[in-house]
Amino acid sequence: MDKAADVNAVNDSAWQDGTLGQLPDAKERLGERARSGQPMENFALANGDYSHVNLVNRASKTGYQLHNADCYHSDFNHAHCFKLD
Repeated sequence: MDKAADVNAVNDSAWQDGTLGQLPDAKERLGERARSGQPMENFALANGDYSHVNLVNRASKTGYQLHNADCYHSDFNHAHCFKLD
């Protein structure tokens, strides 16, 4: 299975209920999900470590879609979030 198909196989509910946000590789998974082009709505990212994550959509003039996300007490230190919608 290719990487894009693997990312899309993860159900949004796993992000929305906070299951994936607490995993050690959550930062990498979030970056992969963003690059898949699928919107990221209502993701529970609270208390996660997303430092240095790259969420810049270089292939487009518009940013990735991260709507209504719970980022309470999350670490986005040195993260790249230019034009994040």
